[in-house]
Amino acid sequence: MIDENIQERDFIEASFTSFFDQFPEIGKSAHAFYEFYLLLKTWNKKINLVSDISLHNFVFRHVLDSLFILKTKILPENPKIVDIGSGAGFPGLSLKIAVTDIKLISIESIGKKTHFQSDVVEKLSLSDTYIINDRAEAVARDENCREHADLVTARAVASVSTLAELALPFVKICGKAVFYKNADIEQELSEGKKAIETCGGKVSDIIKYRINDDDPERCLLILEKVEATPDKYPRKPGMPAKRPIS
Repeated sequence: MIDENIQERDFIEASFTSFFDQFPEIGKSAHAFYEFYLLLKTWNKKINLVSDISLHNFVFRHVLDSLFILKTKILPENPKIVDIGSGAGFPGLSLKIAVTDIKLISIESIGKKTHFQSDVVEKLSLSDTYIINDRAEAVARDENCREHADLVTARAVASVSTLAELALPFVKICGKAVFYKNADIEQELSEGKKAIETCGGKVSDIIKYRINDDDPERCLLILEKVEATPDKYPRKPGMPAKRPIS
């Protein structure tokens, strides 16, 4: 069992080192990510956090996909990040583990998932990490959270229009929102243009990528906050998804 643990940890470190060849220090977080993986496996027996709990899937589908943003110039120094619809902690907790100076607020509406995230934070001794069990629509009304974030991330399955209304209220002027999406985003982006503009944002960039050469192409949709979000947004919980701004 000990040999298997070492092999799995070595696999994580080798995968990180290969993928982030320009950031060899990220490989040093392999032990922490392995602890994250063990906790995920344990909790996944009780609640459905991820559909495929294999180590390969954990590393490539979830962690490296979450960390792809580190290959870009998006992340400022000592950033304040809000991760909305954070689920099992992707990308928020993954980014925090890899870049320890991040100040993270992770928002997830399902209590069992926030309990899991809180367990990870405790077991890995992650400082400046706050797990909030609530709807993003409600948290965005908190003056300590609204328009304070350097970066807001969302990897949840939702339309661009919905995500723009949920994310942009958290972003400070000149900050960014980053949505992890499938690469065929053109129609969805066209439908979400009104919501982006209404909530004070503009499209800054679309970065397409693959984790492995044979993987489906994905993209980071990057929005820049150019003006304050009107006080009426986001609307009451559920409305951004039920009736997207159009």
